[in-house]
Amino acid sequence: MTIRKAFFTLCGVNFFIYGINAVYNCFIPLYLGGHFDEITVGGLLSIGPVVMMAAPLLWGVLSDKAKYKNNVLALIVCCAAVSFFMISLNDSLAYTAFTLALTMFFMSPYGGLVDNITLEATAQTGLRYGPIRLMGTVGYGVIAVVISVLPSSNPLFLFGSFVIISLTAALFLKICPQISGHAAKKEKADLRPLIRDKNMTLIIIIIFAVMFAFSYYSNFMPSYMTVELGLPAYIWGINVFVTLALEFPFFIWFDKIMKHFSLRRLLIVTAAVSALRYLLLGLVTHPALILAVGALTGAWVTVAIYCGTYYISATVPDNIRASGQSYMYAVGYGTPKVLAGIGGGIMTRYLGVPTSYFLCAALCAACLIAAFMFPREYA
Repeated sequence: MTIRKAFFTLCGVNFFIYGINAVYNCFIPLYLGGHFDEITVGGLLSIGPVVMMAAPLLWGVLSDKAKYKNNVLALIVCCAAVSFFMISLNDSLAYTAFTLALTMFFMSPYGGLVDNITLEATAQTGLRYGPIRLMGTVGYGVIAVVISVLPSSNPLFLFGSFVIISLTAALFLKICPQISGHAAKKEKADLRPLIRDKNMTLIIIIIFAVMFAFSYYSNFMPSYMTVELGLPAYIWGINVFVTLALEFPFFIWFDKIMKHFSLRRLLIVTAAVSALRYLLLGLVTHPALILAVGALTGAWVTVAIYCGTYYISATVPDNIRASGQSYMYAVGYGTPKVLAGIGGGIMTRYLGVPTSYFLCAALCAACLIAAFMFPREYA
């Protein structure tokens, strides 16, 4: 495969995989908000993350043992498309809960697996990781905006778009560089050293805090903007795009940033800026100010996750690397989503959205302790 084709296909994989996540993360809360009350919506949104606490580890291990990791991710992308479309067929509580759980069973390993495939492919081909991963951010933002202008009265537009984007992602996974599962012919992988790694634990604590706050924001900001503030739905789509704005320079200069800035410094800034973000979101109500806060502070949850991704790629043996990425996503990404779903509904009902943002800001500020504990020597 030529370098040009490898670059193009890896960009396509990232664009459409993260685009799938945009459809789910940005618009499922709006869909559920049209059928259920706040606490029920919070409970439903927590079901997927409960599944996410275990499913990524399963798919990570299977990916490490597969002949090609691409095949595993392509399979679960197609399965997720089917299960997501099933949500539209019935709006009863029990059925919705089941199909959301099934969808997240397949979607939950997306982030860890696509990052692992991209990192290994760029290492093999000599391509730069940052610009390729940037296409994931572009895909997330572009697809969020495009979906937001589709007719909201007919949910089939939403669910049909998800299927089309998923099938396109699966196609790119089949034609991009194929990444072997390094544990396919090796002894059983042992994740215990990774779980006992104190530095990884500190990173997960920080990811946990910023992800809880971001998950609360993702779950309840759409309804807050469209119902309480009376803003049109397309403003939420624009907000999603501008929130991703700072990811552009981060991924463009990813390799230089990770080379010249210590992980400790990045984690400290992540926690501090995240605390400021939710403090400001609790204070502002004008759409221009909400968009400004998102544009200035939106990238830092991504920075936290990629500190973990970078640490794993630099320190974890190749035969458990996909499993290691999945472990980070399951614990640091899935668990806070559960709590943000269940607790977020209660917080919104009894405290309101602005006060809930102040609590999120306090949590992010508290995790500065973990950031300052991270060793200085890791660059």
